Amino acid sequence: MRDHKLAVSVAARTPAPPSGDRKCYRFSPCLATVLLVGAMGFAAAGCSDSASGNPRLPASLPPRGDPQLISLWSNDAKPVPEADPDPAAVEVGIRFRVDTPGDILGIRFYKGPDNIGEHTVSLWSGAGDRLATATAVSESDTGWQVVMLAKPVSVQAATIYTASYFAPTGHYSATPEFFDQAVSANGPLRAAGATSGVYHYGGGFPDATYRDSNYWTDVLFRPGSGSSGDPVAPSMTPVS
Repeated sequence: MRDHKLAVSVAARTPAPPSGDRKCYRFSPCLATVLLVGAMGFAAAGCSDSASGNPRLPASLPPRGDPQLISLWSNDAKPVPEADPDPAAVEVGIRFRVDTPGDILGIRFYKGPDNIGEHTVSLWSGAGDRLATATAVSESDTGWQVVMLAKPVSVQAATIYTASYFAPTGHYSATPEFFDQAVSANGPLRAAGATSGVYHYGGGFPDATYRDSNYWTDVLFRPGSGSSGDPVAPSMTPVS
């Protein structure tokens, strides 16, 4: 992550200052608002450069195939940049909460160029207990990757959870200063705050943060617990 988080040293876990020969991509509230407008033409609201004018991101469209599923980001959301130059193996994710009980049916993440290798997703409790894990199959070269869990996992209201994926060769998507510029929510699903984006080098429970970055990880949330049957993957068109 270097430019976006820490030096590659797993043991040190100490922030690395941006290198003079590395590009630093700063998040723009206006740019993010444009990027996160869904295909149905959701209107962006309150785009402002002032410190007091933080915008609310437009509500995302639910993944196609199940109108009850809710995700934070639109199917057409595309991070800028798509891939961090950091080649280190790392677990990246998002801390989130819900306003009403329900189930997590799957986890999705944006895959940019060179983010190759086998990707596994995990759902964690606030204490770092792994609640579920699954391996991505039939990935596209780039765009949103959807990984369904074997069984829905019930989540409680007003409780912090973490959804993450392991990038074995790095080159994950990362947008610094994302969560300190905008409120990220869609209905009862919302990011946990400025430190929503988390990571952990080498894999495992991601609990470190850097510059309020968004690592473009998301969940498939269905309000109302007590689901029956196995989850069915929604139909999604990868963004390329």
